[in-house]
Amino acid sequence: MSVPVKNIIVTITLDDNRVPQFSYEPDGPVVVDEPNTHIIYKLQDKTDMDLAFVGASFDTPFDGIIDAVKAEAPDMLILMDTNSVVGKTGFRLILSNSSNTLLVSSQDPQVINKEVK
Repeated sequence: MSVPVKNIIVTITLDDNRVPQFSYEPDGPVVVDEPNTHIIYKLQDKTDMDLAFVGASFDTPFDGIIDAVKAEAPDMLILMDTNSVVGKTGFRLILSNSSNTLLVSSQDPQVINKEVK
C-alpha cells in the first residue's frame, strides 16, 4: 500500500538587498484529507548560498497536526501527517547556508487537516 504524498517545490532567491524570497508550487496551504500523508518539500536553491533543509519550526508544536519532520536530504524535507487531528498549523522551514552559521527561515506555510474522505 502506498503512502499519500503532497509534493511542494520551494524556490528560494535573493532580492536586491540579499533577503531570501520564498515561493511555493503549488502555492497556498497544503490540505490533507487522507491518513498517513507525507508532505514533501523539495528545494530549488537559486541563491548560490548552498542552502539545505535542517528542519521546521512550529508555532504550535503540540497541536498534533504534524506528527514528525525529517530532513531526508539537503534538498528534501518530509512532514509526516497521520491526519488524526482536524485543524490547521503554521510553521517555518529552517535552512542552513554555506556563507555563515546563521539559519534561514521561510515565510509561514500552512497545513490544513480535514476529515478523512
